[in-house]
Amino acid sequence: MMYWNYYNNCNKGHHPHHPHRSHRSQRTQGSENFLEALVGEQVKINRGGPNAIFGKLLAVKSDYLVVWTREGVVYVKKNHIKSITDLDGSHGTHGSRTGGRTDGRTGGAKDKDFIKADNFRGVLKALNQKFVQVNWGGPEKVVGFLAEVTKDHILVVSDHKKVEIFIDHIQSIKKEMKKRHGSGTDGSTGGGTAGAANAPATAKAQALKPVVKKALKRRISR
Repeated sequence: MMYWNYYNNCNKGHHPHHPHRSHRSQRTQGSENFLEALVGEQVKINRGGPNAIFGKLLAVKSDYLVVWTREGVVYVKKNHIKSITDLDGSHGTHGSRTGGRTDGRTGGAKDKDFIKADNFRGVLKALNQKFVQVNWGGPEKVVGFLAEVTKDHILVVSDHKKVEIFIDHIQSIKKEMKKRHGSGTDGSTGGGTAGAANAPATAKAQALKPVVKKALKRRISR
């Protein structure tokens, strides 16, 4: 097992009055190399608490990571990551324990099935008009319909209430996984029931349209 304090290594040695750009760029490059080496490995993001995420690191982007978890693909902003632990301990050797493996409860989805945006804002735009989970846990977790993405915030309709969340404070986001009626498994498993699983989500989206339109109308009229 290898542990890396990502936040501290990115900021270690910064002087408030005399920053050294070359040293800073070297530290950033070192962090990026470490992350790239972990692609394909099982990792733990953050040491504990409601924001600890376990999963397989799928990709490293400019300002976010893509992680495959038991609850689906989650997109984690780099500037909110405090640490990363290599749970396999192989530090990017891509051994047989992780290569091409998916969790048993993911329905056998392929690793390539994730949003490939250049930056985190692109991820938000790709998830617009979809049901999402914003933040992994704790009091800042919000599950609802992503109704709008603006320059500095997003608008989520959760339990028929409007929730505006500043993009700078979003720690992670993922597409919400719908469950089949009377089952604890994800609705995307068992291809023949996929349509039935998506039906409740579609009905809920239709029911939320008046709420979303009303919210957007108020914003325009301000």
